[in-house]
Amino acid sequence: MKKVLVRAYQRLNLGDDLFLKILSDRYPDISFYLLSDKRLPKVGVYSRYGNIHTESFMIRCIRKLALLFNFSIIESILITIYHRLFKRILSQFDSYIYIGGSLFIQNRNHIGIADKRNAILFKEARHSFIIGANFGPYSSEEFVRFYNDAFKNCDSVTFRDSFSRDLFPQLQNVSVSPDVVFQLPVTNCHRILNSVGLSIIDLYSRADLSIYADDYERFIRNCVSSLLSHDKEVYVFSFCKAEGDEIAINRILGKDARVHRVFYNGDIDEFLALYSSMESMLCTRFHSMILSMVYGQKFIPITYSNKMRQVLNDLKFHDFTIDVQDMDYKISREIDSYIGMCSFSLSDEIRKQSIMMFDGFDNWLKNN
Repeated sequence: MKKVLVRAYQRLNLGDDLFLKILSDRYPDISFYLLSDKRLPKVGVYSRYGNIHTESFMIRCIRKLALLFNFSIIESILITIYHRLFKRILSQFDSYIYIGGSLFIQNRNHIGIADKRNAILFKEARHSFIIGANFGPYSSEEFVRFYNDAFKNCDSVTFRDSFSRDLFPQLQNVSVSPDVVFQLPVTNCHRILNSVGLSIIDLYSRADLSIYADDYERFIRNCVSSLLSHDKEVYVFSFCKAEGDEIAINRILGKDARVHRVFYNGDIDEFLALYSSMESMLCTRFHSMILSMVYGQKFIPITYSNKMRQVLNDLKFHDFTIDVQDMDYKISREIDSYIGMCSFSLSDEIRKQSIMMFDGFDNWLKNN
């Protein structure tokens, strides 16, 4: 059985857990070892899948090293140590997968320790694969050049939007495919009559978006009031407690018992069963937007980042959208009518193209 080291965002975030679920389901005969900087909870995707492992001697060494790395100011010495140790540790694995969405974000206008750590992992792994990412936001061309050199050491890099792919036109191992979650299997969805869901994020906790937080939460509050006045069954969904979704929901709704609160706790199947039962959705979370396409719901994206806008452009999405930087309260009073105008339908071709996210890894498996 092949052993593959996997790095992913591991904070009980539904979108990232879906990546791991799809990876595990697609390759049941591969042992995946999660690279993490902390002890992972024995819930959800970390415990339900027998081929995903969260603890081993090697993983514990990696975690302790990462903690030391993050808090030390002796960067050059630690990079040398990190390089040597990871070269030895990675030799125990057949390959390395880095899977997720916003994996390459520039912080503080420089090349950080995390970026240098990425470059080491790509270089020292026997085979390395990047699956499902978008690139940016970034603030300097130096950042792009750094990763252009780092990606040269990967077997394949598959982005989920053409903007990211086009930043690296000289690299033949870089490609683009629709988001991994588009290949999620769909069973018959039982719709709850007159139901409308809203996925919420906490803009106050995001430095670049906090100035829009007051307007965003007022807009959501108005939408909920309008939907309730039209006798809708209203559900609000938290995708990630660690990123403040639950706090934002409770702050917006207060003690209003008329609204159903659905908080993701690691049980993917239970969460998806309820999410898929919505007739329509107002989507702020990126993967809320993707799931609504998968389940054929009427929906409106509330865009807060270029990663959403770029994917919508690639999909030729021409329906109505709302931007957090320009909230129109008139829309909130008629939100049900606006959602009802949605005509987007996810094509079978997009679902098939999504499977190409794994082409690089599949080709390696065929030849090894």
